[in-house]
Amino acid sequence: TTVANDGTFSMEVPEWLKTITVEKPGYRCSKKKVGDDEMLFRMKKYAWFVNANLACTAFANEDVKGTLRPGIMFGTIANWGFYSKIALGYYHNFDPAFVVGFTKRLKENRVYLYSGLGVACVRHSHEEYDSFDRISYNDPCSDYGVMLDLGLIINLTKKMNLTLGTSISKDFEGRYELEPQIGIGYCFW
Repeated sequence: TTVANDGTFSMEVPEWLKTITVEKPGYRCSKKKVGDDEMLFRMKKYAWFVNANLACTAFANEDVKGTLRPGIMFGTIANWGFYSKIALGYYHNFDPAFVVGFTKRLKENRVYLYSGLGVACVRHSHEEYDSFDRISYNDPCSDYGVMLDLGLIINLTKKMNLTLGTSISKDFEGRYELEPQIGIGYCFW
């Protein structure tokens, strides 16, 4: 099969063939039922993005507030897409977080929702009680827990985007962290 400059082509197919699928790198597959008439395939592009994010712990144990967790977020944006985020904080130890989730277009090629679930270290100090039930904090540590991620990806220009969101992490002892985050990135259309 030869494709003309305008993208048109013709081909003969066996009578038993019921559907044709057209694939092109960087585009979603397009599938149609075989008929006698002309067939028009509309190829929709996937857009890839990569962002540098920075989260700051706002609500957590007193000693953890204000700690930073920088990271990288990457994925696809289309009507529906996916993303992954890897972040690495530091609170006397390296404290990683890993999230996977989906993206959903809210406004034509401008605003996308993202939401995901993953694993993160919830940072805290070991709590000790004295004989008067007063709490003292020592020995910084972290325990693994679940992280929920939610936010928006806003296309500022065709190539540049902004992410605004928040993550909440909770370990199995009931300790939590709430981290507002901001990011800037690049789209590959």
